[in-house]
Amino acid sequence: MMKVVKVFKVELHLSNEDREYLLRLFEENRKLVEVIYNVMRHYGYREISCEGVTSRHCPTRIRRLIKSCIRGRGVFTEWKGGLVDLQIDKVWESFVGTYVAHRKMPSEKMIDSLANVVRVRVSKVARSGRFYKRMITLVEYNDCIIAEINVGRREVTAILGTKRDLKSIMDAVNGKGLLLGDPVELVRYGDRIFLHLSLIKNIKLPVAHERVVGVNIGFREHFLVAVAYDLRRNEVVGVLKIPSRELRRLWDLQDTIQRRRTKAFRKVRGRIGNEYYRSIRNYKKMLLKLVKRGRLNYDDLLLIRPVRWLLPFKHNPKRALKVREGRAEYKIAPRDRLGRSVWRWGARYFVYSCVNRVVDFAERYGCTLIVCKNLRGLRQWVSQLKQESRRLGTLYNKTRDYGALIRKRGIDRMVKVLARFPYRVFLDDLRTEAVWHGIAVKSVGPSGTSTTCPKCLYNDRKNVTKEGLFVCQKCGYKDRADFVASINIAMKPFWK
Repeated sequence: MMKVVKVFKVELHLSNEDREYLLRLFEENRKLVEVIYNVMRHYGYREISCEGVTSRHCPTRIRRLIKSCIRGRGVFTEWKGGLVDLQIDKVWESFVGTYVAHRKMPSEKMIDSLANVVRVRVSKVARSGRFYKRMITLVEYNDCIIAEINVGRREVTAILGTKRDLKSIMDAVNGKGLLLGDPVELVRYGDRIFLHLSLIKNIKLPVAHERVVGVNIGFREHFLVAVAYDLRRNEVVGVLKIPSRELRRLWDLQDTIQRRRTKAFRKVRGRIGNEYYRSIRNYKKMLLKLVKRGRLNYDDLLLIRPVRWLLPFKHNPKRALKVREGRAEYKIAPRDRLGRSVWRWGARYFVYSCVNRVVDFAERYGCTLIVCKNLRGLRQWVSQLKQESRRLGTLYNKTRDYGALIRKRGIDRMVKVLARFPYRVFLDDLRTEAVWHGIAVKSVGPSGTSTTCPKCLYNDRKNVTKEGLFVCQKCGYKDRADFVASINIAMKPFWK
């Protein structure tokens, strides 16, 4: 048995009065997070810095200190006391996670992210069959599912959706095959409020496989090619192709963001650049003159502390303030009506669509295993491709070799896909969604998948041509290179 956790995001449809009431809760939550942040920043550092501190619950001493500060500022007076404890534990958990991962305290930017999330307890049926009523209760009314939210002096009623769309959520609430994670979260996006529910499912994956799906991510005409392969008959039974033009819109958007960043940087540089870069240039000239005259050794040059303009932002608040003011004049990343980055959420939506299409494709042909590439060492590969692109660019500037320019443009397109597409998110979502539907996921190494013939298993780099075609040098088998790579990825776990 394998345990799978999946997060469902459902919007709350509220009346205007109830919406204003919950938005006031988020404003109070911001004040609460600021108090918790300041207290933990000054008094909780020793607790976090102790070795082996990974508890999700805040220590009692710090919890009492936070509550005394909240009572002094009059925060969370009309809300339930259990909300305060849940928010304290959430901020403490974020602090511990940040410190364990980066060995430093989180910045003040975390206040904005934590202020828009409120943890609440949800009513559900326990394993013993007893029903526990808490802050949020999900009930069925006619064909709809209604959430009764009781976090303060008044009760709020919100409509989540229909029974047909949210059947798995009600099964988890009633304890029918699914488990409901507790606590859940109320998340604010602009003026809209969402409920994030985590469902837990125990699944037994199949061991023997008759049909498998091989997923190959390419860089030419098709971005993703998936092949359903029958192992008994040794033939392809279905093909799924996602064209690369669907990524072209995201590329154009990212190029627009990059141009805006460059324009904002040039504006800031023009504002403080004359004084900043002139001081650096003059300071270096002065030090080199002292070295030439013999008054200063070159080894001692590395020990001299730079002038104030050379210090980083944290030691130079005036320069940091000017840079922030200059960047604030430009809206670098386009935002949607909820205030989210269009590029980030566009990439996430594209990942969701690719994952859902692959899983539906596997279910349609009765496949019980999805095989994909293991993308370890992706950053090193990107850096090597960038070095090769720079080398080809230098070669073209010296010799005017048009073939080098064509190869450079192809590598640049490949780097654009590799550097901008969230591969790790794609693999994680594919594994979660596939296992949720009872399909196993396995990753294989990419070596030999593009150059091996699926008919005679002859491996040679000459099998792949520059035009993206596969021509076996031994048996003469011909096909597209991305299609052959998908077949080899599907068959590689069963190679002897």
